[in-house]
Amino acid sequence: MLLHYLKIAWRNLLKYKTQSVISVLGLAIGFTAFSFTMSWIRYEMGYDRHNPDADRIYCVTGEEGVTNYPPYGLTDYVRKNFSEVEAACNAISSPLFMPDDQPFYTMNERFEKDCGFSTMADTAFFSVFYPEVKISYPSPLPIGSAVFARSIAKKWNITPDKFGQKIDSLDLIPLAIVDA
Repeated sequence: MLLHYLKIAWRNLLKYKTQSVISVLGLAIGFTAFSFTMSWIRYEMGYDRHNPDADRIYCVTGEEGVTNYPPYGLTDYVRKNFSEVEAACNAISSPLFMPDDQPFYTMNERFEKDCGFSTMADTAFFSVFYPEVKISYPSPLPIGSAVFARSIAKKWNITPDKFGQKIDSLDLIPLAIVDA
């Protein structure tokens, strides 16, 4: 009986070729869209699973429409006045949209052209998000100092022997390299 059903299905596919092709393509596109959607949902639900204390991390933002970032003094205030807060940091991230005709106003031209996304954070960032990463900072921090992701450090040839020394081509002082 199964052989009979397969024979009838094959005859219908050959008889209605256009409809069959459209149905098969629709089914393939539907499965692909479902697969991509599920992959994206899994990523969004687990972006911070690498951190064992992810359920204890909270984000404080500014009032919508005014600013997305809290004031810098808030982290010190929270650390001093709320004993249950173990660590607090300021982190600001934003894409760099720099048209070719606009003059560069921060860092330098090479830095802004090579980085499509900028993240700035205070030194408590690693104690909040990556407690296993141990980085020591000079006190006070030098102006223009930076911690680099391994991919950027490799691209710009930044090695540990250059830590603490100003790199003139970047106008920055590397402090550390982290896996990101």
